[in-house]
Amino acid sequence: MLLGPFAGALLGELASGTSVLRSTHVGIGTWLGLLFGTLVKLVVSLMMVGLFALAMLIG
Repeated sequence: MLLGPFAGALLGELASGTSVLRSTHVGIGTWLGLLFGTLVKLVVSLMMVGLFALAMLIG
């Protein structure tokens, strides 16, 4: 789950003929995108739970 996107992007870029450095950058970018996307989803879901709890207390 953690290394799959990095390895997939790296191998895909290498298979298309790009350099190892460029392929590594694409792999790292893919991994960081997955990490930050997951963190944003977590924050938004916690905000939704908090707003629901607040609405239940007020209403």
